[in-house]
Amino acid sequence: MFAKAGVGDFIREVYDFTRHVHDLTCQVSDFAHHVRDFVRQVADFALHIRDLAHPVIDIARHVVDFTREVADLAFQVADFMRQIGDLAHEATDRGGHPLPPVAHERA
Repeated sequence: MFAKAGVGDFIREVYDFTRHVHDLTCQVSDFAHHVRDFVRQVADFALHIRDLAHPVIDIARHVVDFTREVADLAFQVADFMRQIGDLAHEATDRGGHPLPPVAHERA
């Protein structure tokens, strides 16, 4: 019944076609594995960058804190200098010397 001439060729072509589909499926699977490995490497690289960024961020925060402290100190020095200037102006306005005499001037 299946001894007709075209049936065997048809079965061979179906077999060859399924073999070809299988080979393509294997290639797609291999490609998907390569993509997965690449994505993992990119993720690992991103984690390393993040790990490197944390110390840099900490250093930047310390620099900001230090700069803030220096600015506060500079403000305090400026305020102190203003107070000295105010005292000098008050003493000069009263006709006195702005600063008391030093030890060798007193003698």
